[in-house]
Amino acid sequence: MSNSLITITVKLFAAFGEAYGVSE
Repeated sequence: MSNSLITITVKLFAAFGEAYGVSE
C-alpha cells in the first residue's frame, strides 16, 4: 500500500474537521 492513499484520507479528514469547526 502506498502512503498516497493515507495522505489523501488524512487531508480529507482535516478538510471535514475544518468544515465542521466553521459550521459550529
